[in-house]
Amino acid sequence: QKVRFDDLFDVVYKIDENAYKYKIVKNILQPLVENALNHGIEPKRYHGTIIIYVGLTQDRICLKVIDDGVGMNSSTLRKVRLGMVERSKGSGYAVKNIMQRLKAYYGDNFTFNIFSKPGIGTIVTIEVNKNI
Repeated sequence: QKVRFDDLFDVVYKIDENAYKYKIVKNILQPLVENALNHGIEPKRYHGTIIIYVGLTQDRICLKVIDDGVGMNSSTLRKVRLGMVERSKGSGYAVKNIMQRLKAYYGDNFTFNIFSKPGIGTIVTIEVNKNI
C-alpha cells in the first residue's frame, strides 16, 4: 500500500505484546485499514497517519484503527454503521461484513464503535472477550 499510495501515509503500531497469545476472528483489521486509506487518507490529498492499536483490559482485547483523514459527517457515519454506503471506490460493505463475522464468532460478546469528525479523522474500536 505504501507503494500504491506513493508514501502518502505512515503506519504506527501500538501493540501490547501480551495480546499475542490471544486469538481473534480473521480479517477484521485489514478491511478497516483499507477503509482508512481509501476513504480517509487518500481524499485528504496530503500525508496522513494510521494507528493500529491492540491492547488488553482485564477480560477483553481492544482493537483500534485510527486515522487522521477527512472523517465523516453524522449522516455518512450512520449509513456506514448500517452497511448502506455505496461509493465509487468499493461497495461500502466492509463494516457490515466485519459485524457479521464478529457476531458469528463472538455472539453478543463484542462491541463495535465508530467515532468520526469531518476534518479530524476516524476511530474504529472493536472489543472482544479474550479467547486463548
